[in-house]
Amino acid sequence: MPEHAARRSFIQLVRVEQALTQAMDQHRADPRTQAGHFLCKTDVRTALFYLQGLARIGRIASPGRRVWKAWLPRFKEIEDRLGVYDYWLDVEQRARGWKLPAPIHSHVSARAAHQLGALEYALQRSDWWVEREGEPVTLGNAVVNARREIGEVVRNKPKSERKRVADFLLDETVETIAKLEDGSINLEEPELGIHELRRRLRWLPIYGLAMAGKIVLDEKTQGGPLSCYVTPELLAHPYNQLPSSPDEPSPVKLHTGAFLAVSMLVAEIGKIKDRALWTLEIERASTKFGIEPEYALSSIGSARISHAEAVTAVRGLVQRVIVDDGALRQLAEHLARQAG
Repeated sequence: MPEHAARRSFIQLVRVEQALTQAMDQHRADPRTQAGHFLCKTDVRTALFYLQGLARIGRIASPGRRVWKAWLPRFKEIEDRLGVYDYWLDVEQRARGWKLPAPIHSHVSARAAHQLGALEYALQRSDWWVEREGEPVTLGNAVVNARREIGEVVRNKPKSERKRVADFLLDETVETIAKLEDGSINLEEPELGIHELRRRLRWLPIYGLAMAGKIVLDEKTQGGPLSCYVTPELLAHPYNQLPSSPDEPSPVKLHTGAFLAVSMLVAEIGKIKDRALWTLEIERASTKFGIEPEYALSSIGSARISHAEAVTAVRGLVQRVIVDDGALRQLAEHLARQAG
């Protein structure tokens, strides 16, 4: 079993264990604050993203696909719960600066508290930690079991893994192109369109970082028609700095311009998505409490964006990056030359 491949998951599982332990320790030091809140403030969500990335690849391209398939929903459940709580916590903090009407602010705080409770319940139910009298007191068996089960998975040899990973990335890229072309990803829809496109594209840098040197940027592709995306700012972004490793003799190489174009698109859609969600939530809460939406929305100033404006902005980005510049097509063609 290639040692470097085995270390990828081990490192991330250790990060999860350390974050859980740290959260419980902080809670014991300050019992007035919940352990789940402290956990959200660690980098555990990043580790869970990487574990999901490894599992998404592993369930298709690994001899241990059954193990990876079994663990994927367990990693995803906690990461999803962390993400929802983090979203509402961020909105609650922004609400103070926005000076929203008191009923809406209270509504936002209640949503954040509810999602924190849901996070802690999921951690206990899925055995990430053990609770006594409603308080987390010790680690559960999930981390130990994941280490053991994933650690026993047979790994591909480097050259075989390279072809399998390239095949996997190629299939995902081609599928995204097809879904955009046939309308399965409908950019008029916030959840099944804009959010779904961003979710699909977001996995590319996650795969690169999680695979710890198995996926790298091809320096030979920094020029050409996509060179406008090869900027110092994008190259310096932490999510774009894919690591290399001397332990990986056969890495998959990504088209640099295409990768950075996708990364930029993910970031820009994310900004639009957040503003659209804030606007929608305030509109909904205003209606619920009998407050004039225009009055409440005036509090958030330039953060406000309508659904129609969000759709127009995202369509413009997709047209430029994916259609006109052909970023996904370039990515797919480069991967196809490395696939099995």
